[in-house]
Amino acid sequence: MISKPPRWNWRLAAIGAVAVGGAASFGGYGLASTPSHGTRAAKGALTRVSASGSPVRVSARTMRMLRASGGGLLSLLKTENGRNYYRIAGTSRGTCYGSGPAGVPAQLGVETCSLSPAFPSPGRPVLDFSLVEPVLGGEIARIIRIEGIAADGVDSVAWLDASGTIVTRVRVTNNVYSLTKPPAAAVAGYEAFDPSGAVLYRFAYGRS
Repeated sequence: MISKPPRWNWRLAAIGAVAVGGAASFGGYGLASTPSHGTRAAKGALTRVSASGSPVRVSARTMRMLRASGGGLLSLLKTENGRNYYRIAGTSRGTCYGSGPAGVPAQLGVETCSLSPAFPSPGRPVLDFSLVEPVLGGEIARIIRIEGIAADGVDSVAWLDASGTIVTRVRVTNNVYSLTKPPAAAVAGYEAFDPSGAVLYRFAYGRS
């Protein structure tokens, strides 16, 4: 059921471009907003990704790609909706995350590394690499595929239209969220929620 949260202003604080593979890259606006989550334990849950995954054999193409960009070892976090989700450790870029088609050897199609603010942190509790298509100058987008990695304290991620109405919500399991066939609706950004339903983080698509 579509629900509507309290209205708020999308344009809050510029946080730079979103790194996504095989999709449009947007400048955007976001806010780490945790007024009701001031406890040390709650903040700590936004600094961890507990799913460690298991080592996985990679394709020759993926091995060449990793070597060219500074190395890294893939661990499979989860397979869902025909997609594999990976942690990429031991790189010169910090700990990275990515995805690719399900199956072994691993074919890495999307890789996203540490950004500013760093992930995972209260300032960036989700690392989203959803496939999106910009419309109307880039201030709204059409979601083609939803996927990303979330910190331990994130329960769900929802995409909203320009009025603030939730278009679709995706549950986080084992630090992964995934939806391969989202609604064909224009969205202005997304929010991350804790288990109580409180908003932890907001991101709005904007002009690059």
